[in-house]
Amino acid sequence: MKKTLLLLSLIFMIISRTEAQPGTWVIQHPLPQGNDLNSIYFVDPNTGYAVGGMGTIMKTSNSGITWVVQNSGINTYLNSVFFTNANTGYAVGGMGKIIKTTNGGTNWTALISNLNTTDNLNSVCFTSADTGYAVGINGKILKTINAGLNWTVHTTNTTDFFNSVFFADAHTGYAVGISTASYYGIIYKTTDAGANWSPQTTGNIGGLQSVYFSDADSGYAVGQTGTLLKTVDAGANWTVQSCACTELFNTVYFTSTDTGYAAESVYGRIWKTTDGGINWAAITGVTMLGIKSIYFVDDNTCWAAGVGGTILKTTDAGLTWIPQTNPVTNKNLNSTYFTDENTGYAVGNQSTCLKTTDGGANWAELGSTRPWAPTCDLNSVFFVNTDTGYAVGGDNCIYTETGVIFKTVNAGTTWVMLRDQSSSILYSVYFPSTTIGYIVGDYGRILKTTDGGATWNPQVSGITNDLRSVFFTSVDTGYAVGNFGKVLKTTNGGVDWNVQASGIYQDLLSVYFTDVLTGYAVGRYGTIIKTTDAGLSWSLQQGGVGYNLYSVIFTDADHGWVVSGGGTVLRTSDAGTTWIEDTIGISSSLYSVFFVGANTGYTVGYAGIILKMIKDPVGVNENIMEETFTVFPNPASDLITIKTNWFNNAQLKLNIYNLAGILVRTEKIEPGQAQISTGELRNGAYVIEVISREWTKKQKLIIQR
Repeated sequence: MKKTLLLLSLIFMIISRTEAQPGTWVIQHPLPQGNDLNSIYFVDPNTGYAVGGMGTIMKTSNSGITWVVQNSGINTYLNSVFFTNANTGYAVGGMGKIIKTTNGGTNWTALISNLNTTDNLNSVCFTSADTGYAVGINGKILKTINAGLNWTVHTTNTTDFFNSVFFADAHTGYAVGISTASYYGIIYKTTDAGANWSPQTTGNIGGLQSVYFSDADSGYAVGQTGTLLKTVDAGANWTVQSCACTELFNTVYFTSTDTGYAAESVYGRIWKTTDGGINWAAITGVTMLGIKSIYFVDDNTCWAAGVGGTILKTTDAGLTWIPQTNPVTNKNLNSTYFTDENTGYAVGNQSTCLKTTDGGANWAELGSTRPWAPTCDLNSVFFVNTDTGYAVGGDNCIYTETGVIFKTVNAGTTWVMLRDQSSSILYSVYFPSTTIGYIVGDYGRILKTTDGGATWNPQVSGITNDLRSVFFTSVDTGYAVGNFGKVLKTTNGGVDWNVQASGIYQDLLSVYFTDVLTGYAVGRYGTIIKTTDAGLSWSLQQGGVGYNLYSVIFTDADHGWVVSGGGTVLRTSDAGTTWIEDTIGISSSLYSVFFVGANTGYTVGYAGIILKMIKDPVGVNENIMEETFTVFPNPASDLITIKTNWFNNAQLKLNIYNLAGILVRTEKIEPGQAQISTGELRNGAYVIEVISREWTKKQKLIIQR
């Protein structure tokens, strides 16, 4: 056991910005990654790339059967990708970032854009191997004539936002976006290869997100509130096209003069026209998540990419779409709870309920809540023992009244909906004993049961503010927090609830106590407050982020975690005196965090994201050597290449461990570059260990087929 724990501690040790991060957050769902994908591009029917949040780059070499995450070298979001040939490509994104590859994505190199870090780039387009353009905010239009070595900034003398650029030929191009003065859509045109750009007349239309020309004269632009524009005279005139859509269009693409597609950002619908935009029909059932980019390699075959790492493919011109990634759910997950190291639950929107029995390696959806309330969002889950648990919610209910309460007595196999005659949305449930429980909700609603949920009795909170979280330090003493900084306390089992002075007005979304005196509450705009006198007084702490903080938990008096919007995890090891941001590699909002003991934690959130953290339980020397070998592709399927930066001729030893610390393979490899078959390994996470006479190094490996 000690050997296994030591191995795990070495495996998962990584370095944060200010001190050794005591573990790493590994994505469990969806795989291979869960960041939004903002742009997709194919260089041939088999080889394509998708880019998105946190510098994500994914590549497929087998027509989308598998996707491999590449190392972009940056952690800001990427908004657009374009390839000029099979090997050479560019991606642009936040903070003026431009990166380039000349070997099919194996390596990406940062280019100098000559922009301020506040000038985000939203789109990139090349007209030849050497000449390309990128557009972004603050009216910025960039051009290169030497394959990205140098970029010239062309200014439009505006602060307008450009979201998309497209060139119909080497000289004629269009950039569309939104005016920062009027918030209407804008279109600029150049006829001299970007030397000059002139605004086009569009009228009072919604902001524009994407532009595409099917030939020199015929072009389309799409954007906010279902805006669809068409020109047949190379942009001299633009006319509004009729469409029943009222949502934001993110992208438009035409395969011919008459046939085109536009994709929504909200409900994942793709709209199609076969008569040059006169009529548009919605293709439903594509996905419930927003589509941000589409790309056709021929008239029938298209890939779509979007929210939560979604990738879809059609081979019949959009009639049917096949997911290229297969998440268990793409609904938001709002709460998670584990009854032991292996068994856990996560609940979320549209009555979603997931369960794992193997520490999160696999998650299965429990559908037994849906027949009762198919549209209701579940906001909180709590188990009193291995079999008995409760889930509450109420948002977006259609077939039932709001205020749903579910109970299971067989570890989630079946759930029964309990009736409390409540019209309130319920946000949080907590049981200080197996039979006594409390629920809080909107308009100051507090419910209590003393018989394991058979009956629920309303309590008088004395306020009308929404209550978002409840926590008890004993059967009688508990706290509830909510909107406008409200903190309530009871010391008599809820007979009386007294308002405490929190000193803040920001909404509080989660509360947790480490003992009878010490507690924490977190909320909007990065708010963290702490009490050391059982709530009599609260002091504001500095978390260092401006995101909404959704959930807080502590594993002991000193060590705690907070999760938030923007994919941020904050950690303290000194009882909240300082908070440090963990490195997690995602940008999705996280709504709940739960730890199983001191060493293993889980967080869930937007679009079904689930991450697991394995904490270093023994302490490891943080002076880790510089990386001396690389593994690619990673994730891999049946074959990996190991490249070592080691010039000694002596053989190296290769070990592969699963995450339980069990050695599953060992062999000798030659220094330099070696290919290793991984066909016998099951899907999942592994650790590769390479040993020389002077050093031992480890890296994570994902097997995914």
